[in-house]
Amino acid sequence: MNSTFEILKGLPPYGKMYVPIPDGNWSEGLPVEFTKDDGTKWVANIEYGQEGFDYINALNNLTEILVIANGCCYIIDRNKEKSICDFGYDFKQVIEYNKKFVLIGTRNIAIVESSEKIERYKNLCWDFIEDITLENGTLSRVLNDYNASDKYDKTDFKIDLETYELTKPKKKFKPKIKTEPKTTELKKWWEIWK
Repeated sequence: MNSTFEILKGLPPYGKMYVPIPDGNWSEGLPVEFTKDDGTKWVANIEYGQEGFDYINALNNLTEILVIANGCCYIIDRNKEKSICDFGYDFKQVIEYNKKFVLIGTRNIAIVESSEKIERYKNLCWDFIEDITLENGTLSRVLNDYNASDKYDKTDFKIDLETYELTKPKKKFKPKIKTEPKTTELKKWWEIWK
């Protein structure tokens, strides 16, 4: 358990009102209790996404907390009782590397160091990313795009976690469709009713 945050089993039925994140979210989400530097506590009700993956950890700036609530990502300043930023909706995995947090989603990847340093790779593929590996500072594996032949086109990709350079060969899908020329008999407009 971290002394500055704790995921609760539910929203507390007593005490100070919880803070909805984002504003206006009154449905029960992920309840997290934060402790400010002065020792006071407050509870955030963080809106859920739809991925079934929760994660929480302090960033390099220890007042900033990275929270993933069922796939939706938020960075919360525990001293200010608010979300600094929110992004993404499909995150299902987090890899920690050299004080960076690599967030892997169904179709998106984000590298987070702080609220001011977030590198996002949106819509890398149409369907899903699979078999993620991290070796020698390089994140890599396979992007999947469904094609018209009831198969997935697979594209390897690499992201250098030091330079943030994305390497992905460009592929163009050309469906293998056999076409036979069709001949039509042209009729004059007045012969249409015949």
